[in-house]
Amino acid sequence: MPPDPNTDPVIRQTEQMLILCGHFFNVFCEQNDVSLDDRAKVPIQDFVMWLQQMLTTMGLEGELAHCEMAGVDHDETWNFFYDKIHQQDGINQLAGVWYQICLKHRGEPAHELDSIHLAVILKYKDGQVCPLSSFVPSELSSMGGKFTDGTACTLVQSNAHGLMEMIRDMGLDGLYHQSTSAPDQAYEELMGLIVMILNGAAIIPPGKEIKHENHVKLNEASRDPCLNVQRLLQGLFRPIIPPQVKEMIANRRARLEQQEGDPGKPSGGWD
Repeated sequence: MPPDPNTDPVIRQTEQMLILCGHFFNVFCEQNDVSLDDRAKVPIQDFVMWLQQMLTTMGLEGELAHCEMAGVDHDETWNFFYDKIHQQDGINQLAGVWYQICLKHRGEPAHELDSIHLAVILKYKDGQVCPLSSFVPSELSSMGGKFTDGTACTLVQSNAHGLMEMIRDMGLDGLYHQSTSAPDQAYEELMGLIVMILNGAAIIPPGKEIKHENHVKLNEASRDPCLNVQRLLQGLFRPIIPPQVKEMIANRRARLEQQEGDPGKPSGGWD
């Protein structure tokens, strides 16, 4: 089960660190005359090297001032932020969330995204198919429950890596044992039936005789493969969500609605 952004302390600290990184990225862009259009093109190593140098020479007064400007709590955030940036792999520490930093200026999109479903379909030459997928609804995307360009890029990047790791760990042969029979012929038959039904044809059940030209009947031998194709297509458009994740989504939605009804309660977002 994915961690709950409302209660997980690591996610909370990471959120605050990202807000502070976003603040310093604004300072970096202002000092280096980086336009809004060019922010996404800033090399991460340039920003991290600049930030490491700035933090090394900054005193407590500067720390407090920058935290206040960013809107984060100094005591909760600064040491965590400082250690992450100054680790030997400081660039790697930010690489996974870089788009949430460099695209933060875009804000929330005008067209709200409901979910992101990333899928990889492994088609074997004998007609077996193994789907690998990752589904993230907006309620689990961030503290604010809304996708931005930055969170969308981050999720696609990280989840694509996760799908690759499934192939790495299980191998194509291992995943074959989790596959289902869905040959191209079954897909073509199913799509043909759907087109005919949309054009007014009626499906005749097994054992019944076709008496009219607008009657169609699925070949009995094709029924199971066609049902497999139907399940695969359904899973791509509307994946099955485990009960525990449904419960988490409902809880997140209730919290978000409560926050919207209470303007005095602070809320945040990954970026």
